[in-house]
Amino acid sequence: MKIIHGTWIPSAEADFIQAGSLFLWVETPVNQKTSNKNPKIHPGHLDKNALATFLTQELGIKTNPVELNQRIFPQYFALPTANNQPLPSPELSKYLEAEIPEDFDFAYWQVDCYDIQIVNAIKVISDIHFLALYLSNEIQLGSDLLFWYHYTQTFKQVILKDQYIPALKYRVKEVATTAKKGKKQTETQTKQSPEIYATWEIISEQYEANITKYIEYMPLICVAGSAIINNQVEFFDRETLLRHFSESILNNIVTNTTSTAAFDKRIEDSLIYHCLYQKKCNPLKGNVALSEYQQWLTWKSKITRSQNDSSFNLCFQLQSPPSENIKNWQIQFLVASKQDPSSKLALVDYWKMKLENGDINSVSNKKSKKSSSFPTSNSQLPNFIDKDFETNLLLNLGYAARMYPKLWQGLETDKPIGLQISLDEAFDFLKESAWVLEDANFKVIVPAWYTPAGRRRAKVRLKASSGGKSASKNDKKGYFGLDSLVEYEYELAIGDELVTRSEWEQLVDAKTPLVNFRGQWMELDRDKMQQMLEFWQTHGDEKPSMSMLEFLQRSAEAGEDWEIEHDDFCRR
Repeated sequence: MKIIHGTWIPSAEADFIQAGSLFLWVETPVNQKTSNKNPKIHPGHLDKNALATFLTQELGIKTNPVELNQRIFPQYFALPTANNQPLPSPELSKYLEAEIPEDFDFAYWQVDCYDIQIVNAIKVISDIHFLALYLSNEIQLGSDLLFWYHYTQTFKQVILKDQYIPALKYRVKEVATTAKKGKKQTETQTKQSPEIYATWEIISEQYEANITKYIEYMPLICVAGSAIINNQVEFFDRETLLRHFSESILNNIVTNTTSTAAFDKRIEDSLIYHCLYQKKCNPLKGNVALSEYQQWLTWKSKITRSQNDSSFNLCFQLQSPPSENIKNWQIQFLVASKQDPSSKLALVDYWKMKLENGDINSVSNKKSKKSSSFPTSNSQLPNFIDKDFETNLLLNLGYAARMYPKLWQGLETDKPIGLQISLDEAFDFLKESAWVLEDANFKVIVPAWYTPAGRRRAKVRLKASSGGKSASKNDKKGYFGLDSLVEYEYELAIGDELVTRSEWEQLVDAKTPLVNFRGQWMELDRDKMQQMLEFWQTHGDEKPSMSMLEFLQRSAEAGEDWEIEHDDFCRR
C-alpha cells in the first residue's frame, strides 16, 4: 500500500511577497532490512528515482524526464517519532500488524518531494483524488492531501466567481548607505525606502467563512512541512498557511492567464497591468506609486465598507405581471436586516415614510421595537435603518449596477425604488444576472413559480391500467403475476394538468421563453417540448399493452420528463 501525502510549504526565502509550493511525497511500509540507515532520511518514503517512476507510471503525470528530475528535491517534515523511527501515518498503520507506540515526540525527517506547479495544483490534486478512488487497493490519500482536495474544491468557486480585486501592498525597506566622515573614514547608515507591490486580493464573505471552517479541519501534518531543517520543531500557523496558499494559487492563476496585445495596450501603465505583469513591474517606487497606493486604499475601503459595515443587505425582487402583459415586469429594490433577514423594507415604503415623517434622524429616534417587515406609511422604520443608511444604500446600488447595468435605469432618480423591464429582460435576469448578484452578496428574490418547489414542468404522462388478458381476477396468482398485461396510453401534461394538443402546439410556437399558461407564468424549453409532441403524435393514438415486468422497468427508468400514473391494480 502506498499513501500519497501532500501539503503547502512556503519557501525559505523571506521575501515581502513570499513564494511557496505544493509538495507531494509517497509513504510506504518500512523494510527494516533495506531501510536507509541515515538518521535524517525517512526510511519509508519513495526516493527520487522511485518517486519519478511512481508519478509517471502509476499517476500518469506527463512531463519530460529532465523537468521531472528538476522538480523532485528534499523537504523536511516534523513527524511523530519513537525509537528513532518515524511512526507510520494513521492511513498506513491500519494495514500493518505492528503495534504503534502511544508515546512519541516530533522530529524532522527528510523526504524527497515532487513540486507541483502551483498554477496546476487544483487540477492535479483532483486527478489524484479520482485515481485513489478507483485504485484504493494500491494507493490512498493521506489526511493532508485529502484536506487540500476538499479545500481546493471549495476555493475554486471563489476564483470562478471572480471574488477578488487588483491590490497593492506596502512596505518600508531599510537600505544600507555609506557616508564619508573624513578623508579615510566612512560611516554606514540605513535609509528607509517605501516600496509598493502589485498583487491580487480576495474579497469574499464566503472565503472568510471557509477559512474559519477549514482551519478547524486541518490535520497537523498539513502545517508540519519545512523547506529547511530547524533546530527546534516548529509548525506553521494554520490560518496563515491557508491564506498564503489561497493567495498564491489565485495570484498564479490570474498572472498565467493569457492576454492579447490589444488588451495589454488598453491597460498599459494601469493598476491592472501592474498586477498582471508583476515580475516586470514589482516593486513600484516613487511618489507616483505612493499616491496610487493611497488612492487604492480609499477605493478598497469604499467597496468593502458599504456591504461589510452596513446593517442591511440590498435585495432585488423580480415581480411578474398577473397576466400576459409582457411590458409590466418589475425589479423592486428592498433592504433586509443582516441579523434578521425576515425583516425587510421596500424602498418605495421607505421614501414615503421619510416624506411623511421628515428627516431620517428624527424618524430613527421614533423607531418601534416591533417594526413590520413591510411597513406602511404609518409604520416606524425598522431597527437596521441608521443615519448612514442612504449613503450605504446608494453605494450598494452603484456597485450592483456595475454587475447588472440595467439597474442604472432605477438610479435615474434621487429616490430609487426599482425599474420596469421587458419579458425577455426578465428571462435574462433569471438565467444570467441573478446568480451574479447573489455571488456578490446581494439578495435576489424570484417569483414563487420559478422556485424548485413552485416550478411546473412539461412532461409526457404514461397512464396505465390493468389489462387482465393473461389471467382473470379470480386467479390471484396470475392476476398479480409479472406476466399480467397492463394497458397504457400517453398524455401530455404541465404540472398536474393535462394539456390538449392544440394548447401544446401553441406553447411550442411561442416566441418567448416565459409564457403565461392558464393564469400562471412558467419557463419553456421549446426544443424539449417539440420532442415530446413528436413522440406523442407517434404513440398518442395507441392503446397498447405491456407485461407487468415491462411496466415496472419503465417506471424505474422514468426521468423528470416522464410521469407514471397507474390504477390500484398496478400499485399492488
